[in-house]
Amino acid sequence: MPAAGTSEKCCASWLPFGAAVLVPMILLVAMGLFSFAQARHDAELRAQRAAQALAEHALRTFRAHDLIINAVDKYLMDWTWADISSSRQLHEFFKGLIRNADDINTIFVVGPTGREGNSSLIFPLAPTDMRGRPFYEELRKQGELHISDPDIGRINKQRYFSFTRRLTSPDAAFNGVVSVSVNPGYFENFYKSMVETPTDSVALVRADGLVLARVPELPRAGSPVLPHFRGGLREAIAADPVAGTFTEDGSGDDVTRLYAYRRIGEYPLYASYGLSYAAIWATWRHTMLAFALVCLLAAVVLLAAATAVRRHNRRETEVAGQFSREIARRMAAEETSRSKDEFLATLGHELRNPLSSISAGVEILRREETPLPVRAEAVNIIGRQIDHLQRLLCDLLDVARTVYGKMNLDVHKVSLLDVAAGVAAQYAGALRGEVAISVGGSHALVNADVTRLRQIIENLVDNAHKYGAHTINLNVAELGESVELTVTDDGEGIPAALLPTLFEPFVQGDQTLDRAKGGLGLGLALVRRLTVAHGGTLHAHSAGPGQGSTFTIRLPKAAPQDAPNPRSEDAAPAGTPARVLVIEDQQDARETLRMLLELDHHNVETASNGPDGVAKFEFHSPDVVLVDIGLPEMNGYDVARAIRARPDGTHPYLIALTGYGQPEDIRRAHEAGFDRHLTKPVIYTNLKEILVRSTKRHTG
Repeated sequence: MPAAGTSEKCCASWLPFGAAVLVPMILLVAMGLFSFAQARHDAELRAQRAAQALAEHALRTFRAHDLIINAVDKYLMDWTWADISSSRQLHEFFKGLIRNADDINTIFVVGPTGREGNSSLIFPLAPTDMRGRPFYEELRKQGELHISDPDIGRINKQRYFSFTRRLTSPDAAFNGVVSVSVNPGYFENFYKSMVETPTDSVALVRADGLVLARVPELPRAGSPVLPHFRGGLREAIAADPVAGTFTEDGSGDDVTRLYAYRRIGEYPLYASYGLSYAAIWATWRHTMLAFALVCLLAAVVLLAAATAVRRHNRRETEVAGQFSREIARRMAAEETSRSKDEFLATLGHELRNPLSSISAGVEILRREETPLPVRAEAVNIIGRQIDHLQRLLCDLLDVARTVYGKMNLDVHKVSLLDVAAGVAAQYAGALRGEVAISVGGSHALVNADVTRLRQIIENLVDNAHKYGAHTINLNVAELGESVELTVTDDGEGIPAALLPTLFEPFVQGDQTLDRAKGGLGLGLALVRRLTVAHGGTLHAHSAGPGQGSTFTIRLPKAAPQDAPNPRSEDAAPAGTPARVLVIEDQQDARETLRMLLELDHHNVETASNGPDGVAKFEFHSPDVVLVDIGLPEMNGYDVARAIRARPDGTHPYLIALTGYGQPEDIRRAHEAGFDRHLTKPVIYTNLKEILVRSTKRHTG
C-alpha cells in the first residue's frame, strides 16, 4: 500500500505537466481537423465558383454555335442539294460566318445521301461518303444534337470536336446535317487563365466522362481523344445532374484533386474545375502554423505555471515531510525506548529467575545438614538453570551473528530424521514426562550443520512445550528435491494477528505478569535465520487459539552418501590421568575448573597470568594446557606462541578458553598454536571428552 500511495503521489505531481503538454496538443489536433475541413470547404466554394464561370463561358460559346447552325438552316431553306453542292457563294457565306472566330475551325453541311455537301474549308467539297460515320448515322436515325469525339481534320490537320444538328425539312424527314467544327484550343487558352496553381485542372467534359478539352494538356499517345474521368464524375452526375463536387485521381496524371462540375445549360456537356489536394494541404499548413505557434506559446505558459505550482507543492511537501519525519522519528525513538525498556525488563526477569534458583541451590549445598538426595536435586536444579542461561546467551549471540553475517556453518550430509530423533530423546521436557514427542518419516539426507540443525529443532520443540503442548509430532518427508520437517503440536495455537510478525526478533504472544511462558522472543527468529542460512524455508500455520500449530521446514535434499568409514576415536575409552596446567585470571573460574579436573584424577597446576603460566609450564611440563585468551600482562596468544617456541621439542595439547567465538577468533587461536578453541561458558562434558582424546593421543 505505501508503494501504491507513493506512485499515486508521483503521478499526481506530474499531472499538471502532462496537462500542460496534452491540452495544447489536443487543441492543436482539434484545430487541425477543423481547419482542414474549413480549407476543404473553402476549396469546394472556389472550385464551384470557377465551374460556374466556366459553364457560363461555354454556354455563351455553344449558343453562338447554335445561332450559326440556325442561320445556315434558314439560309438553305429553299435550296436543293445540287445547288448547295455547286454553290461557291455558299462556300463564301460559310467562310464569312467563321471569319475571326477562334472557337470554330470550319462549317460544313452534308446531304441526306451522305455524298453531297459544302463547307467553309474547301470548294468544291471533295467527294466523300458520310454514311457510317457515328454522328451522321445517329442524327439520321433520331436526335437533334450530336457532340463527337475529339479528332484531327484530314485536310487542315487541326484538332476539333463537332457540334452537329439536323437540317430542318418541311415533312420532318431527314434532310441532312449542318455541323460546326469546334476548336478545343479556344477553350484551353481560356482555361489557362483560370487555373490557380500548375497542379489544378480545368476541363470540358461530355456527359459520358469523355474529356473534350483540358488544361493542363495531357499526352494523347497518337490519338486526339483525351481520357475519360474514371467514374467519379459519372457517379456525381447520377446523384446530381446539374452541379456538385467529387474527389478523384485526375484523368491521365494521377493527381488527387477536389473537383466541382456544372452542366452547360441544356447541352450534354459539363465544365469541371479541379483543385489539387496539394494546394488544399498548403493552405491548411499555412493556417496551422499560426495555430501551432499559439499552442506552443500556451504549452510554454502552462508548463511554466505547472513548474511554479510543483515547486510550491514540493516546498509544502518538504515541510510536511520534515514534520512527518520528525513525528516518525519521535515515535520511533519512543517505540525504541519502549522496546528497550520492555526487553531489558524481560531480560532482567529471565536472568533473575535462574539466578534465584542457582542462588538457592548453592545455599542448600552450603548447609552441612542437607541430606544427600536434597543435595543431588539442588545440583540438578543448578545444572538446568545454567543450561537455561546458556541457551539465552547463545540465542542472543546467534541472532546477532545472523544479523551481521557472522554465522559460519560446518555443513555435512546428515539424516534429518536422525537429528530430530536425537533431539526428542534428549529433550528435558520429554525426560521429565511433561510432553510426549513422536518422531517418524523418511531418512532422507540434507546438507546441514548438525549443531545448528539440532538448535532449529530444539527451539521449535521448546516453543511448542512453552505454549502448552502435551503432544508434539516430528515428521520428515521427501518432496521431490526437498526434505520437509513438520513440527505439529496440540498447544495454545497462534492468533492470526501474530502470524505475519511471528519470526521477527522479540515478538511473543501475550504474556501474563508472571511470564510463565518465559523467553526473550528470539527462538523463532533464530530458527528462521538458521533455516534461510541452510537454503531452506520456514512457514507457520495455526487454525487459531486453542487449535495447536504446525511449523514446516523445507531444506534442499542431498545426494545419498557413501558408507562412512568408522574411526577408532569415535568411541574413545576413558582417558588416563594427565598433567594439566590451567592459566586463568578469574579466580572462581580457575578454582572451579581445577576442582572438576582433580575430581577426574588429573594432576592440576594453576596460574593467574601469562608470565606465571609460562614459568609453571617450563617447571612442570604438563600434557595439557588450558589458557584463557584475555590474560593480564601477557595474552593467551602470546602464551601459546611462547610455549610452542620452546626448543626442547615438547608438544603439549593447547586448549584456548575465551568468551570470543567468532571465526576470526578461532583462526587467530590456531595461528597462535592452539589445538582446540572452546567458547565460554565451557560445558565440562565436552572438555572431558577432549581431555580423553588428547591424553589418548599423547600416550599413543
